[in-house]
Amino acid sequence: MGMTMLSGQLLRKGYTIRSGYDWLIASKPVQSWSIIVWNNWNIPKHFILTWLIMNDGMNFKGKLFKWGCCDDDLCYLCHREIETTEHLFLACEYSCRVSTEVESWMGTTFPTLNSLINGNKKHLQWRVLAVVLNAVYYNVWMQRNNARVNAMILRPEHVAKRIKDMVAKRLKFKLGGNSDQNAIFWMRNIGI
Repeated sequence: MGMTMLSGQLLRKGYTIRSGYDWLIASKPVQSWSIIVWNNWNIPKHFILTWLIMNDGMNFKGKLFKWGCCDDDLCYLCHREIETTEHLFLACEYSCRVSTEVESWMGTTFPTLNSLINGNKKHLQWRVLAVVLNAVYYNVWMQRNNARVNAMILRPEHVAKRIKDMVAKRLKFKLGGNSDQNAIFWMRNIGI
């Protein structure tokens, strides 16, 4: 009875669930990269990892070394630089080679966060590039973990082939039989 009285008082004062929700959300600005992550074309396990990366939620070796959890802070993939978000996904020789392999089968430059943030989010090509970016992040992270746990990694061309297969399966699932001729032509041109 006490709860009913309280909710009745709140409703009389103009409180609604919507106003409460708006109050909570108002304090959190929408990130410019959020559409790249929270986009139903992406493969779920890929966009969860990308979300963690964007929120600095990954325990890279550079961070673990500062906490005293490992002996050194060098990247597991190249063993040359401190393993950070920027290094692993943008500067590491291994991830750059994976990106180059992906570019070769796509026939276009590798998508960057900035190019996707500023791109036309309604076009099929934008959606495909977002899926590719998330898939590359995921697969580079998996190879990093493979190097850490098993002391081995796949060659970049094999990783790029896996990415292509994952992207192709996802696009076929999302498009079904309902794609226009331009989309089909474009997908055939990039080998999907």
